[in-house]
Amino acid sequence: MIGKGGFGNVYLGQMGDGTKVAVKMLSPSSSQGPREFEAEAELLLTFHHRNLASFIGYCNDLMNMALIYEYMANGNLKNFLSGLEYLHHGCKPPIIHRDVKTENILLSETMDAKIADFGLSKVVPSDGHSQVMTAVMGTTRYLDPEYVSTSNVISNI
Repeated sequence: MIGKGGFGNVYLGQMGDGTKVAVKMLSPSSSQGPREFEAEAELLLTFHHRNLASFIGYCNDLMNMALIYEYMANGNLKNFLSGLEYLHHGCKPPIIHRDVKTENILLSETMDAKIADFGLSKVVPSDGHSQVMTAVMGTTRYLDPEYVSTSNVISNI
């Protein structure tokens, strides 16, 4: 098993020609059922882009439903984006970035993701409060609607 999603487990597979693939299997216990699974397969057949995992095909024999994708040897971004986790849980006191967006996640020559632009960051007081009132800042299209309406940065730290 190489991953887990809403439909079920994702496994590493190998095609007859040796090509490695990711096999996303529908689990009987999934909250999403065969209808959603088939809808995803049909949708995936309609587009292709170099920055989207390639859809290779699917299996639908009712006993085994699987989507077959291009295998990504380096996993997902969660494995590489630990910067926010560090800011929220590793820093003492914790730091809220307040402007996380694609333009502020930079890539090194070796494709290591690095968070940048701390101009709007806010230190969370270490006085035990879980709420910080602050002026709303950040790039509008990336703001949490609750933050915009209340001006509260709520920390689960």
